[in-house]
Amino acid sequence: MGKRILNLDVWSGLGDNLQVSTIPRRFFETYGYNGVYISNSSSWRNDEIKKLVWDNNPYIAGYTEKKGVNIVENGLIKYDGVTHWIANMEKIYGFNEPYGKVPEIYFSFNKEDIFNVKDKVIVDITSSNENNTMDKPYHRQKMKSYFDNLNEQITIVKFNNLKGNKTFTDYTNEIITRSVEYIEVNNINEYCEIIRNCKKYICSFSGNHCLAASIRDNLTCFAPEMYYNMKYFIFDKNFEYIKI
Repeated sequence: MGKRILNLDVWSGLGDNLQVSTIPRRFFETYGYNGVYISNSSSWRNDEIKKLVWDNNPYIAGYTEKKGVNIVENGLIKYDGVTHWIANMEKIYGFNEPYGKVPEIYFSFNKEDIFNVKDKVIVDITSSNENNTMDKPYHRQKMKSYFDNLNEQITIVKFNNLKGNKTFTDYTNEIITRSVEYIEVNNINEYCEIIRNCKKYICSFSGNHCLAASIRDNLTCFAPEMYYNMKYFIFDKNFEYIKI
């Protein structure tokens, strides 16, 4: 009888990939060998996502041209409002308790705070699930109220080499009307360092939230109340979720 393998089909975004990032490790722990292949039918939004989440993952067996398991097409995703998102993913792929709590990355961090952010409150609301967050006035008003009452200097992330984001250009100045500092980010590796070393990290409900959850023990995220109640991309850790 041949070895069991799992061909994993993933989606394009950073959060889409990170939501199943624990599956290769769970497979290894269950069967004793690397048996998860990442399908090249996956359409990564950019090469940085593929490298960070999968090329660096020591538990994948490699890549395959075969189409992988697509949990959406197979109707496997369940929303019970109780199970946090990583546990939900691990259940879908047939693993038992104990379940993971947050996404995982395997990244070699610098020992030093090379961007000098240890005393900074870093804010990234440049991305979101636009259908449910940033394009709704009542969501933006709740976020604005939070920043109006935050008694700390904040530093907003400014991404270089990235296509203009509607939510940033249209909404950030509406949500944050106070004086701010900016920090420029050139690539995802720099961003990982900044997220890890900053004093506080505040983000929108998107891939940035998933990335920070894989790096930090604490974060603040603006989560649409509908998603929070579903436990959709809500992680089982002591994070501050502000329902909007």
